[in-house]
Amino acid sequence: MWSLPLLAHESIGFVHVEEDCYPHCGDTGVSVSDYIASASATGMMYAVFFFPCLHAWLNVRAVGATYKEKLTVIVFQVFFNLFLMFPVTKVPTLHFLAVGTFGWVGLYHFYIVSEHCVPELRKAVKVLMVMALVSLLGVIGCKVVSHIDALLRGSDSHLLSTNLPFLFYLFEVMGLSSIALLTMCMKAEDWPEDKVWSYSYACEWRARALVTVPAVCFFVSLPLFGRTCEGYPRCDMYGATLSDYINAPEL
Repeated sequence: MWSLPLLAHESIGFVHVEEDCYPHCGDTGVSVSDYIASASATGMMYAVFFFPCLHAWLNVRAVGATYKEKLTVIVFQVFFNLFLMFPVTKVPTLHFLAVGTFGWVGLYHFYIVSEHCVPELRKAVKVLMVMALVSLLGVIGCKVVSHIDALLRGSDSHLLSTNLPFLFYLFEVMGLSSIALLTMCMKAEDWPEDKVWSYSYACEWRARALVTVPAVCFFVSLPLFGRTCEGYPRCDMYGATLSDYINAPEL
């Protein structure tokens, strides 16, 4: 995430930028959301957050699905995926709704799980939680300032994007980095016995089989998402391909 501005260089072109105004774009300047609004950058975001998300699940793997410690991870995962599925360049309202939800739910999750963290890591966890909270408040503050600026000085003012184009991005990467580090530092143990569930092998097998359904449905439904080339589906040498279908940030 911290390397996104470097990847935005025109000689690399790995991330999305608005070349006519970069970095003084929009009301708040550049953002992680804008950088990852390309297929390659969205895929990179999925890749680098695989292990942080995995560790968040492993921390509560022994907890029953009906308890808030597990439910908050589920909600966080769903809305984090929606954050990546809804590009800010196409559906900004849904994108920001997903961002706000996974940010606050993730912070709340770590707050309620922190009491079960091993003693030697609790101080680091508290520091990271404070950093995440400050970052989230900073993002909100930037939005509020830009909105007030637009009301007082007109929609063409763009105070933050003109003078501090990377401030909003800085708050975002600090928050996301804190959340990623929290998943790695958090080591929960000593769960109350009433919250610990044991599963039979058959139950685990059915659960694992069930989670493959969305992936299968996704691949089967890709042709419904639309044309991938002129003359679709007779594209190039091989016709329509999976690579063509997923060449969009929301896929």
